[in-house]
Amino acid sequence: MFYSQFSGPVATRLQNLRTPLEKKLKEAVKIARWTDTNYWALRMSVEKTHRILFRHMRDFQDILAQNASPAMNIPAVVLAEWNLPIDASNFVSSIHPDVS
Repeated sequence: MFYSQFSGPVATRLQNLRTPLEKKLKEAVKIARWTDTNYWALRMSVEKTHRILFRHMRDFQDILAQNASPAMNIPAVVLAEWNLPIDASNFVSSIHPDVS
């Protein structure tokens, strides 16, 4: 529930990181040839296309593996407005009432 407030910025950041990769992938797909009549030429074309696709997939997995915390940075102005006292003992006791 708490993290739902950050879903918008995280999705925006993910989209911004994904857009250039999608553009490169679309260009690579346009370049790929599948009209070769020779078996070996077609096989080499398929292998090259697979390498390119796997490279882009690896790059996308690297994007997904990045921390989401840069997108969840809370501006200092908002923190000042909240004016929340942070006391670890209150936090722990609210989670586990039997711990004092």
